[in-house]
Amino acid sequence: AIPAKVKALIQECGIDMLVTINGQYISFHGEPLQSYPLDIADIETAINLLEQHKIDYAFVNNQEIAVSSHSPRVAEGLSHILPNFLMDKEYFRKQPVYQMLVFVDKEEEKILQPLTQQHGFKSVRWHEYAVDLLRKEGSKARGIT
Repeated sequence: AIPAKVKALIQECGIDMLVTINGQYISFHGEPLQSYPLDIADIETAINLLEQHKIDYAFVNNQEIAVSSHSPRVAEGLSHILPNFLMDKEYFRKQPVYQMLVFVDKEEEKILQPLTQQHGFKSVRWHEYAVDLLRKEGSKARGIT
């Protein structure tokens, strides 16, 4: 799920190794070298909490992003990185998911506390209305190692 401009730069510069998705997916010469997908049970735990609070979310795979709904907040957040995405709440049952995106503002982010304090997740803000949600041990440093 790399934006077209970045793909062009990778090609132009001859970059052969990528550490992507916050270090959850590493490729070498276009082939997977290491990956850390989320467990389906962990994804279900996150979805249950997000659905209770009517919060939009997305699944990030190495090839694409699938969203729970096409709300204005989702469109605004993703328009800058990947304007073409799928809408599929069941995507995680069909493809590996390396992290989730959660569309919350800073105040709403406190809703994620059960996931971050009790279920081994962490959130990383990247947009006014969005955070990455991944396992606590996940990082670019782990991916590089």
